[in-house]
Amino acid sequence: MKKTLSIIFIIGFILAVVFGFLTFKEMRTEAKKNTITTMVNKDIKDNIHNLKIDAHSAEVKVKRGDKLHVKMRGPKDKVTNKAETTGDTLNITSKLKKKIISFNVFSNDKNKIIITLPKKLKKLEIQNGSIDISGVKAERSILNVNSEDLDVDGSDLGELTGKCDSGEINFRNSKFTRTNLSNDSGEINVSNTPTDIPMNLNNDSGEINLSYDEKLRNTQIKNNSTDDSGEINISKSELKHHQIGSGDNIISINNDSGEINIT
Repeated sequence: MKKTLSIIFIIGFILAVVFGFLTFKEMRTEAKKNTITTMVNKDIKDNIHNLKIDAHSAEVKVKRGDKLHVKMRGPKDKVTNKAETTGDTLNITSKLKKKIISFNVFSNDKNKIIITLPKKLKKLEIQNGSIDISGVKAERSILNVNSEDLDVDGSDLGELTGKCDSGEINFRNSKFTRTNLSNDSGEINVSNTPTDIPMNLNNDSGEINLSYDEKLRNTQIKNNSTDDSGEINISKSELKHHQIGSGDNIISINNDSGEINIT
């Protein structure tokens, strides 16, 4: 009996090694087919006032630059990337030919879009997998992230709406005239928050953190959380009674689960 088990074990071990080697070889071969290529790399000469990006599977970075330029890289056999102008709107689209889900450790399936903007936009609209914005100016901004994070640094986004399905919302050293931010799962973090600006913050699960570098003069905090899990901690001295001045600028906060910190 022991001899039979030993033989079965040896055969099983040999088969595992053989199939492991074949799988390893196939993964390397498949990875070579999925080489990342530059699909779009061009300056945009048109007079653009609006930027619209629909790229649910991509990593998008929008930053300030000397000229309007679009660079799109990805696995050509899996995505279709386009940059087209309609009137004064630049439309960026990235569509999946098939799902980019792979357990292949040799695969490099990242789909990346980099856009540089030389001037302020009237409208910035992005529907995307992840968003990274730096040094951008717009009168109105609509930012929706399907997964991963929404990161904004050193930007002025005017009237702002931001939504994240899964991941963090992070604003650093940025401005807006009013904002509506919502997150299904993850934190909302706004550092160097603009003072005396109306804000509507909604979070299903995660902390909400606001930090101010300047003194507020006309703001009111409304905590609409329905249970103790939406506890609010205010260390900003002028807001210890939830209001400073006449309270015309309302910060409305709804948090189902997680702390609210205002510093």
